[in-house]
Amino acid sequence: MNRIISVGIAALLLLATLIFFTPVPSGGELGICLPSPNLWHLPHFGGWLLNAVCLAAAVFLLADTWKRQNLLSDNSGLFFGAFLILVTANSLSTVTLTTSTLLLAANAAAIPLLFASYESPNGAVAYFLIATLCAFGAMVQYAFLIMIPAYIAGGLLMKSFRLRELIAFVLGLVAPFWILIGFGLVSTADFHLPGRLTIFHTSDVQNDIFFSLLSTGIMALVGIILSLYNGVRLFSRNSRLRCMHSAVNLLGYLAVAAVIIDFTNFLAYFGIIALWCASQIAGLVSLYELRRPTVALLITAAIFVGIFIPAL
Repeated sequence: MNRIISVGIAALLLLATLIFFTPVPSGGELGICLPSPNLWHLPHFGGWLLNAVCLAAAVFLLADTWKRQNLLSDNSGLFFGAFLILVTANSLSTVTLTTSTLLLAANAAAIPLLFASYESPNGAVAYFLIATLCAFGAMVQYAFLIMIPAYIAGGLLMKSFRLRELIAFVLGLVAPFWILIGFGLVSTADFHLPGRLTIFHTSDVQNDIFFSLLSTGIMALVGIILSLYNGVRLFSRNSRLRCMHSAVNLLGYLAVAAVIIDFTNFLAYFGIIALWCASQIAGLVSLYELRRPTVALLITAAIFVGIFIPAL
């Protein structure tokens, strides 16, 4: 039931975004050597559809990862439902293909690799692939650099990041640039320091920015409070579960710090914070064995859909 409710709400939110919002071009070269998503100028419907498909794929993949790794005793689908509603209740991140969705998709591919490396005697391949995702992402948006400290620290938590994995990680960071330069797709002249977004100087999106900031701030606050509260119960769980939850918390904390430090680019970190917040909401119900998870889903929907509607 929770899955059906969340899919219905998410579909309505995405449809409302398509009808009532249009992408607003913003300046700023945010990639290291390639154009950033804000400069791609995708067709309205095409960008919206591509973003929706990427979001759906990321949510399904992460929900499947949470289920396979048994992070939550969640047969109700609360994590999937809350996550889906959170990532779709923000017009600026769903009106076209955005860095928020791309960064979330990269983490959806990297998190299963990190979890699978727990106490692995050889995690070099996993860390090479994770670093490669970081490098390719950083080419178009520097926000992907947040994954580097997050996954190195996560690897230490997973007890699988050693000298061999460090070497593989460094090679994974270098290889994409080496390949593109080798094939002549980019040159050394294309490399530059990333700029800053100029979206805050666009008067006709001030309303959208306010509600996006409000949504991001509430998710961050919920994530911080519940991560501390849920951490009390995690002490009684096995080491593997504690390490995985700690890795997700670390990613969330770093995303919140990035929003504060890199304020004009706050939207890039929205998807990660939504993932973290949804995990903590589902964790609260699972770890404390609360009944009626549907109530938690409806409260989540009421808050964030209530923030979304005034922006219409």
